[in-house]
Amino acid sequence: MWLNGTYGCEQILAGRMDVQISKLGKYLQNNNASATFLRIGYEFDNPFFHYSDNPGAYVRAFQKIVRDLEEQLTSDALMRTQFVWHSWAAPRKGNMTLDDFWPGSEFVDWIGVSIFQQVFPWPSNWGNGFVDWGGSMSDVEEVLQFAQKKSKVRIYSIYYVCVILYIFLSQIIPRKLV
Repeated sequence: MWLNGTYGCEQILAGRMDVQISKLGKYLQNNNASATFLRIGYEFDNPFFHYSDNPGAYVRAFQKIVRDLEEQLTSDALMRTQFVWHSWAAPRKGNMTLDDFWPGSEFVDWIGVSIFQQVFPWPSNWGNGFVDWGGSMSDVEEVLQFAQKKSKVRIYSIYYVCVILYIFLSQIIPRKLV
């Protein structure tokens, strides 16, 4: 679910996207999927997506969307809806940390990570002048360690095809089951 950077987050917080959030809720309520993984503001830490301009607005917009959907959905639909906080696992703007973007465990069911070029041994600058825009395996490890610290199941996105990996499942309980 694309939030359109800081501008979009501010629109959400001002209530200008309430109709769209309600439409999303109706879809989630009525779909026949056994589970829907909703990546809210995916790759929030990618400087090119402009959430870094105001991470607090991103956090509050993420929380508002979750709260609005929790109010709208029945308990069955809510159990089928999994809220995913999804990092791009590459260099962030300035000295920003993952914690700057963290909406809180009560709003996140899964932590996601994009894996594209990090596994390859060559640089990802592609001649664009911004060396290693895509990060390395140490960036992926940082997200995984953050997920472990937050006791969240991880979902890996590889070329936008999601492969769910259950790690230490006996130690990790999704927030809705607590």
